[in-house]
Amino acid sequence: MKNFLIVCFFLISGVIFSQKNETLKISKSQLNKAILLSEVVKYDLTGSGDVSWEVAAKANGKVVSAVCKGDSIPASVSNIFKNADIGSKIYFDVTTSTNKAKDKKPYVQTFGILIVE
Repeated sequence: MKNFLIVCFFLISGVIFSQKNETLKISKSQLNKAILLSEVVKYDLTGSGDVSWEVAAKANGKVVSAVCKGDSIPASVSNIFKNADIGSKIYFDVTTSTNKAKDKKPYVQTFGILIVE
């Protein structure tokens, strides 16, 4: 019974959380014009140390991914963006060598962005 109540609590919390937080959206044209990762994920990477990231998206009906370093978007990722399916989400896992807190530990943040027309 206790486990059931815990599961119910997390399910209800998830529903409330998802209703309060809007999905980040980006238009296909904005995505195709982006030259920096920070323009797409809307996250300030200055002072974050070394940045590495992985992107996964559905492009032409297939899931494709790439691993990158730095804030610049390489040609391989631009190609993924150009072929990304409207209505699907692009997922980013961004790892920085330091976070903005003082503990100096690597920091990973995940972003999911919906592609709209």
